Amino acid sequence: MLSKIDINIYIGWNHKINEQALKSEFPGIYFAIKGKTKKGFEFLEILRNKGFKLVAQDEESGISFVKWEDFALFRSEIQGNDYFDVFYSWGDSDFNALKGKFPNLKILKTGSPRTLLWSEKGDKFYAEDVTYLQNNYGGYVLIVTGFATANGLMKKREVLYNYFLQRKNFYAYLSYFKRLIWQRKALKVTKSLIDYLLRTSTENIVIRPHPSENSNTWKKKYKSEPRIFIDSSIESIPLVIAANRILHCGSTVAFEGLFLNKQTISYSNLIDVDPYPKLTNLVSQQIDSLNELNLIKNKDSIRVEFKNLIENNTINIGNLKSVSSQAISLIKLFEDEFRTTNKINYEINSHKLLFKNLRKIFRYIVVGKSSNLKIHHSKRPKILKLKIESDILKLKKLMEINQDIQVIEIATSTFKLERK
Repeated sequence: MLSKIDINIYIGWNHKINEQALKSEFPGIYFAIKGKTKKGFEFLEILRNKGFKLVAQDEESGISFVKWEDFALFRSEIQGNDYFDVFYSWGDSDFNALKGKFPNLKILKTGSPRTLLWSEKGDKFYAEDVTYLQNNYGGYVLIVTGFATANGLMKKREVLYNYFLQRKNFYAYLSYFKRLIWQRKALKVTKSLIDYLLRTSTENIVIRPHPSENSNTWKKKYKSEPRIFIDSSIESIPLVIAANRILHCGSTVAFEGLFLNKQTISYSNLIDVDPYPKLTNLVSQQIDSLNELNLIKNKDSIRVEFKNLIENNTINIGNLKSVSSQAISLIKLFEDEFRTTNKINYEINSHKLLFKNLRKIFRYIVVGKSSNLKIHHSKRPKILKLKIESDILKLKKLMEINQDIQVIEIATSTFKLERK
């Protein structure tokens, strides 16, 4: 297909991609990584009026909660899924639930194209990054935090206002204060856990704050502690692979640790109440006191149970079929809608993106996703052109692709990919 039609592919920060889509002279395909809230409908409606086709997949629907119904309850963007022309499901669970909720929505069961699920090819892709982390941090325990409500970059009244906009009822306030109270307690417990590790363990500690968290809180707290590192890298997978073990109290990063056979420990029981039935807490090894932290042994049975749950919620694990399935779908949609146009902007907003061969497939490259400009630079640190070019070279080698691809930086952390 690429040999017949000029296709411009844009990847990068979400708000920059949106700007490109809005000012595009020709329509194309817009790929979102989750549904939209009511605030996002206006933007999608503008694109639809311009002739764009809208495609999406939720990045977390197969991994965040034990039941998809629980995920839908807490994911406000679910209400916007029926706005898309095509929606990709992780597997049977979200396919059946979405189809029951939105009978007219075109849903394709493709699996998730997250690199974590690529098995050996994913390991090879991150090998250089892992070596770099091990050389810089030594042996370390990775602590993953997710306290953006209690330790966020936005003012609390702004966060509360956003909660209200999403739901516009009393339960929005209740949900906000429930989360705030829990996170304040979780923050204190996490600091106690870190202090305990410093006293009782020789491991270094790497803290990986949630992208929406204020990382300066952690940097100021531990600026004089040589064994503690704060890492807000774009990708968490290399950090997980390089770590000795992972500690969390309800993070989807723990999913990565579990799937990669890392000892993954939840300390959510140390907090009075876990307000959300997170899958990662339930299938991680759990501790009831800090004294257990250095005594708990790794249990293969926990990982087996987790993998069974994941395999029930997603398909095409350990291969690239999810990538090829979505790419073939995108190409068919493109050809059906735009094949009579010789010059067209084919715009895809996604996690990772790349050509697989001359005619067909695109792969995902890490991009930003927050539409809130106030926190965007922290949420997704600047993406360098050199990083994109390096990733493309690694992917070409892994996938045995000979096609030369030119990377053109068109705005901060935003790029156009085209054949040379």
